[in-house]
Amino acid sequence: MLPFDITIAAANEYGAAASAKLFGVEILNEGFGTSVDDSVLEQQATFIARSILPLQAVGTSSLIQA
Repeated sequence: MLPFDITIAAANEYGAAASAKLFGVEILNEGFGTSVDDSVLEQQATFIARSILPLQAVGTSSLIQA
């Protein structure tokens, strides 16, 4: 798989938003787990990124029309 980029976006209930970016992501290995007690199937992956743009505010928006 060729390297890819990831954008992480976040917002809260007050309309404040932030984003972070990871550039040149490469998956190193994968794992799989299961839990009978919790009825959960999960998959994990470790990765590296060539560079990152840290989490930073991108503005606010109103979710409720006034």
